[in-house]
Amino acid sequence: MRTRWILIAALLLFTLVATAVLVTRGNEISGYLHAEVFKLLAQLVIVAGVGGVATLVLNELNASRDRREANRTLLRATLNELVGSYNDIKAVRRRLRAQAIRPDPDNANAYVLRDTYDSLLQCLNESQLKLEAHVRLIDKNRPQYPDAEQLLGSLGDAESYLGNIIKEWEHRLGGFKEPQDQNRLADFDGLRCFVADALQSFKPGFAVPLENVFQILGRSLSK
Repeated sequence: MRTRWILIAALLLFTLVATAVLVTRGNEISGYLHAEVFKLLAQLVIVAGVGGVATLVLNELNASRDRREANRTLLRATLNELVGSYNDIKAVRRRLRAQAIRPDPDNANAYVLRDTYDSLLQCLNESQLKLEAHVRLIDKNRPQYPDAEQLLGSLGDAESYLGNIIKEWEHRLGGFKEPQDQNRLADFDGLRCFVADALQSFKPGFAVPLENVFQILGRSLSK
């Protein structure tokens, strides 16, 4: 983009210089050329030069507008996908609290139901992979995103928070005991924090970082 503006500036400078020469030394130059040839040369310099500059400027302005709109489309799609992932993860958390833990997450003797836990962690894993993909996408295309460093930091924190829960799932699934009430929630550090009161872990570890991401993208789209 910068190269095109340099080209436009160079063409404009050439046109201005050529026009100045024709104005100040036109009579001298016309003495060496046929009148019609000189007239045609003057028209060519002025019309082609000014017209060329105007065309290049207009094309560049249109291209810049198209680039801005394409970037807004990218940011809007990113925001929509991240909001969707956020809602999916909140839904998984609620289902874990309601379906995978007995009698309830706040009970000191609560335990984890293996099959339900496994099924819901597969859903959580899919959402974590989506966040991970967005981290990589933003990292590889930083100029297209506002406050890319802060964006990556907040999104990376949220993704890492889920990653720890996924790692626990990978390590613990094969070691479930029978009867099921021996699989105490207290032994699942990541899961226990995830389903605890939101203010203890879920909000600071996941919700707040993602809300920061939403604010950054939202501010950029509102401009």
